[in-house]
Amino acid sequence: MSSKNIIWMYGPLYYIKPTFSNLVEKFSNYEIIKFDDCSSFLDINNTLSSYSCFSDNRLIIFTDLPSLTESEKKKLKALIENLPSHIYIIFYMMSPEQNKFLFSSVEKVGKLFIEETSLKKRDVAGWVNQRCTKMGLKIEEDAVEAIVETCPFDDKGNVLIDALEMIILKMQLFDVRAKSLNRECVINTSSSYETIAIWDFVSKCDSRDYESLLNFIEKSNLLGKSHVDGVSQILFSMYWKYKLLLFLKEKSANKITGQDLVSSALSLKKINYVGTGFSARVKPDEKGSSLWSNYSINSCVNPIYGKKPSIEVYSRKELYILNNLLHKGILLTRGCDSDAEALLIANTIIMVLCNVINYKTAVSIFSSVEKLRNKI
Repeated sequence: MSSKNIIWMYGPLYYIKPTFSNLVEKFSNYEIIKFDDCSSFLDINNTLSSYSCFSDNRLIIFTDLPSLTESEKKKLKALIENLPSHIYIIFYMMSPEQNKFLFSSVEKVGKLFIEETSLKKRDVAGWVNQRCTKMGLKIEEDAVEAIVETCPFDDKGNVLIDALEMIILKMQLFDVRAKSLNRECVINTSSSYETIAIWDFVSKCDSRDYESLLNFIEKSNLLGKSHVDGVSQILFSMYWKYKLLLFLKEKSANKITGQDLVSSALSLKKINYVGTGFSARVKPDEKGSSLWSNYSINSCVNPIYGKKPSIEVYSRKELYILNNLLHKGILLTRGCDSDAEALLIANTIIMVLCNVINYKTAVSIFSSVEKLRNKI
């Protein structure tokens, strides 16, 4: 049997679907039959074993499989590996991972058209830039950062490429006359406020609006599977910002200002960890990417929309305190087993930020959380 008789197609829908449609058009003279999870194995077995009454050839498209017994799985594999020459099969958008028993047979006798369907967070910005360039769109750096924060990541830290494609298309259609895509496009086309609020929340920290920040913390479960997950994301985002501010504040105290201050922050490069446990090693980022983006640094140093620059909002002492509490809070959150505990940790840090309680009280609250855990 020729390997051209079977094709397995799986990947981002925006990329796979046009290819699939063009391929099916070539089978216009064939009898076309489709199977999914509602089909019966008996129908599948008969179709793969018989000749068509309406055409010399038959195209069978599988979009899913019904529940099969082990015996039926073996029969289906045997039919696939010994397919008659008049039958062509396309497995369309069926996950190889979820259909391993069948995919292993198609690998032997068929053609594979497989593309990655998701990306890690660290790869999103690069993909968005490349995709926009290919679509003939210009996108600003702050818009790319906003997209990274709005992505619907799963519990493994992956985001579907099709979700990114939809975000870009919505931005493009929002204002077809726009010369470039910017942060406002992301905000105006986002499905809901909460999905983009994590970076908006971080920028609002400068206002120290306790009620507004507390209200957002209460909705942190919308950022993940639970409040624990959402609070963890918030604290990491805050830590990222306040580490940058502390760095800039220290440099500023040493009479480094203006573009020299920005260049100094840009000179710090990302590092990656290779290995696990005691064998983990620090490795410089292969791309030589800066730890903070140019936009993030400038937004802390220069006034935006008439607001005071973030670096001028905090004293050095406040930045030391916030970085210390955020570090403690992140460590405590890792051991959280309840939403209430996570909310208490986040609220404590927000109260210090907004001058509702002092550092000593916050440390006392954190100590109480640790003692309570030990008792339990």
